[in-house]
Amino acid sequence: MKFKKEYYKKSIITLMLASVSVFLAATYVLPYAILKPKRLLLEIDPGSISSNYEPVSIAINEVDSLRGFLFKPVYVKPKAIIILVHGIGGSKEHFFPLAQKLAQDGYSTLTIDNRAHGDSDGSYATYGYKEKDDISLLVNFLKQRSPSLKIGVWGSSMGGAIAIQAMEQDERIAFGVVESTFTNLEQIVYDYQKRFSAGIGLRFLTDYVIQRAGIIADFDPKRVSPENAVKSIEQPMFLAHGDKDERIAYQYGEQLFNNLASSNKSFELVKGAGHLNLGEIGGEAYYNKVLVFISRQLEY
Repeated sequence: MKFKKEYYKKSIITLMLASVSVFLAATYVLPYAILKPKRLLLEIDPGSISSNYEPVSIAINEVDSLRGFLFKPVYVKPKAIIILVHGIGGSKEHFFPLAQKLAQDGYSTLTIDNRAHGDSDGSYATYGYKEKDDISLLVNFLKQRSPSLKIGVWGSSMGGAIAIQAMEQDERIAFGVVESTFTNLEQIVYDYQKRFSAGIGLRFLTDYVIQRAGIIADFDPKRVSPENAVKSIEQPMFLAHGDKDERIAYQYGEQLFNNLASSNKSFELVKGAGHLNLGEIGGEAYYNKVLVFISRQLEY
């Protein structure tokens, strides 16, 4: 009997310590894993993409700026300008190969580091809540430079979520290409937690962590909802997802497509593609489908 009492006592103490540890991690550690991705600094010569480029720095408040490059076609006038928006933990350089292809096909591109990423300023990533305003500032800049050119946005993963929220807010964005993105922040954080916990979901924990992240970074996580934003978007949109996406289920892409208000929309399920390799797996056939979609938007 004495042994059992000691065993239960130790078990209770162990459980209490574990609970305190989880609470402390959820309060003071895990929110920063969401808000502060590791900065990726890549040194790639933009001149290797196009000889017709210029560095860009756009102020987003009194102290912070976004930094990137504006690439233009070398021999022809640009057909349109496309803002390229990378995913969490990524950088503008990830879009350099695409920027090169688009320049060769007559499109200007603005490759930019999101706030709290790469060379840009900012302390926290908010998954579109504040970034959508950043995109509008980029549109302001581009409209001042080339008022007659149509502006589109091409975003991947978190960049796709940013693109959707920016399009809902800013009707000056004429079209969008959205790859491999999520429906809402709460769901995708829960999905990631399950993936790293052998399929065991702890919704109460992820909801608390997200709430803490919102307090720390001064934003409302519940309003980071591409699935709600698409219900108000009338601009043309091309959505794509890989059917082997291990991070964000392709069904989320289908859900966004089904909820999208625009009648000018397309969904491409890239067979065999994972989260970050739609272009690689889809190849020229995929790229050409996107290019045809974009060119059609320039006819109006």
